[in-house]
Amino acid sequence: MTDPKLWRDLPVREAQRTVLADDEGYTLTKMSALPCRGPAPHSHPHKQLVYVLHGAGAMLVGDALIEVRAGSVVAVPPGVPHIMHHVTEPTEWLEYFTPGREDWR
Repeated sequence: MTDPKLWRDLPVREAQRTVLADDEGYTLTKMSALPCRGPAPHSHPHKQLVYVLHGAGAMLVGDALIEVRAGSVVAVPPGVPHIMHHVTEPTEWLEYFTPGREDWR
């Protein structure tokens, strides 16, 4: 697991989001972040898949801290608190939600 000394002093900030495709059945976004820690965990009623394009860090899903890097896939069940906990290098990832994220329209 990533050494906490590597991310403890990183700034807290939100990742940048670009909506790539969206309708009532799904939403696909591309996320990007420079080295940082994520804000507080959140949850929503959507199923979510995360696919890391490049970079490295860790996601917090429920109580599990999951190390991620290029090629990682993480499933987030509906209603489970989660966040990209930290990224240790410039990182981009895709997020797929079903049903679509009506709150982002």
